[in-house]
Amino acid sequence: LPAHAIAATGVLAGLTLGAGALAAPLQARLGRRTVALAAGCGALGYALTTAAAAGPRILLLPACAVLGAGGGLALGAGLARLPALTRDGRLATVSSGFYASAYLGFGVPFLLAEISIETGIIVPLAALTVLSALLCARQAYSAAQARAN
Repeated sequence: LPAHAIAATGVLAGLTLGAGALAAPLQARLGRRTVALAAGCGALGYALTTAAAAGPRILLLPACAVLGAGGGLALGAGLARLPALTRDGRLATVSSGFYASAYLGFGVPFLLAEISIETGIIVPLAALTVLSALLCARQAYSAAQARAN
């Protein structure tokens, strides 16, 4: 890869990780809305990424920031929920399983690359956009139901 491509990849990765680190602590204030907002960030981020794949690559900057924020919110919300789901003395074990599952997400770019060989990159990105939007709608509905009760 040319040097500018490597530098651009580093900037995008740093932007994604930074946005996630900044967003994660916000889950405490967002409460039940956190998961819906995280999924909404996923839908918007994947939509921007899909648009960048078809058009101006500059859209990758906001896409990475939004996807990073969504990932940070999701990770923070998941970790905050673990104590309520575990028995005494099992939090470390459950937390390690949670992190192992979360780290499986690092394989998504590889899967996208493999799928895109057959379909092009826009199809899997559009599918992730739709799946994230559906998850957002479901979680927003659940949060609204919980507030009503």
